[in-house]
Amino acid sequence: MPTITFTRPHCLDPRNARETAESIARRFEERFEVSWRWEGDALHLTADRGKARGASGSVFIGERFIDVTLHLPLHLRPLQSLVRSELARRLERELGPAPSY
Repeated sequence: MPTITFTRPHCLDPRNARETAESIARRFEERFEVSWRWEGDALHLTADRGKARGASGSVFIGERFIDVTLHLPLHLRPLQSLVRSELARRLERELGPAPSY
């Protein structure tokens, strides 16, 4: 199963970081039928049906970084680089330019 991982710095307070993650998760929920839930500081995503069926992942919200891990099913493997770049673009738009720590 192909996996996408990356870490993105941010300068948001914890509440705004969670709200941003939830905003992105809601869009995925509407567009790809992805379900999501919080466990502590980690947002877990699962697609049991729809276009993204079989995909799963998590977004961990740290104090200064967001860690993203996505597991794609084999039928989405050809889209791996597209999914990664789209997610990075969305995070850039939602979080603003990455601070340099």
